[in-house]
Amino acid sequence: MSSTVQNNTGTEYHNKRAADSECPLLLGGHRLMNEKIYKTMASSGAGSLALGIVVLVTGLVTGILMIVNGARLLKRKSEILI
Repeated sequence: MSSTVQNNTGTEYHNKRAADSECPLLLGGHRLMNEKIYKTMASSGAGSLALGIVVLVTGLVTGILMIVNGARLLKRKSEILI
């Protein structure tokens, strides 16, 4: 059920209560849409965290391999002919 209400500044707005809403997505006074958004944000955050960990580990492994290969090159620089 919708009603028109005036606030202190005199402007009108429509007041619609959740219990009177015609929306079928009500669950105990809370909308299912908010729950869907929460679940989507939670899974998105978990995916971002997992991707960040993978990128971090990949960067560390790549850096270590570069240091090891650089040390090998320096060790054998007298044997390298260009």
